[in-house]
Amino acid sequence: MHSYGAVFSKDNIKEDIFQQSFVKLWTEIETKRIFIGDDDKLYRFDRKGNIRVLTCNLKSFLIDIAKNDYRDWLRKDRLTLEDDFESFAHMMEVSRAVRFDDNQETLKEQIVADCVFDLPPRCKDILTMFYYKGMSLDEILVARGEKNISKNGLKTGKYKCMESLKTRVKDAYKKYNLKY
Repeated sequence: MHSYGAVFSKDNIKEDIFQQSFVKLWTEIETKRIFIGDDDKLYRFDRKGNIRVLTCNLKSFLIDIAKNDYRDWLRKDRLTLEDDFESFAHMMEVSRAVRFDDNQETLKEQIVADCVFDLPPRCKDILTMFYYKGMSLDEILVARGEKNISKNGLKTGKYKCMESLKTRVKDAYKKYNLKY
């Protein structure tokens, strides 16, 4: 298994990213947003306050937090994944190794989550706002502050993003010999 410190090629940030990620995970546990139920399964409160089964272990969850923090760091410094592709590629390898699970349903959920995470930022934002946050197209237009796009244009964009996601999921399922 890879060590967490080996995820990033830029040594000056790897410790900061994982320290920050660990603090976020610890905060989730301390505030009881993540907890173990009576059935010994991990649960987490989602953003709407609903309780959901956590479909990965805490190590996988920590890696996901680190990936998000790393992408935030790249955005803040106006870098792209290509600017530090070595770190990103290695981070994805670690994440997939940690997240592998023999349970097919859990594996399918993990694949879909990875495919959503890997979408271009605009698609990820639109699909997250529409499907996860339950926002209407009008609300998304306002939230994104896009002046040069109509509601129909956003609707078409959402459709194309969803088609892209479906293709990514189908391709990933094929790699694991899973049925779509």
